[in-house]
Amino acid sequence: MAARSYGQYCGVTTAVELIGERWALLIVRDLLVGPRRYTDLKQGLPRI
Repeated sequence: MAARSYGQYCGVTTAVELIGERWALLIVRDLLVGPRRYTDLKQGLPRI
């Protein structure tokens, strides 16, 4: 799937472009708790 690019140069648009992917927000949420290894993320989000 191709990434969307809105051609805007503001922080909000850049953030939406980065975290707009389907699972990215869930991964960011888990990383906010603290550093995680790939296997920790995989176990915490089993349907990815």
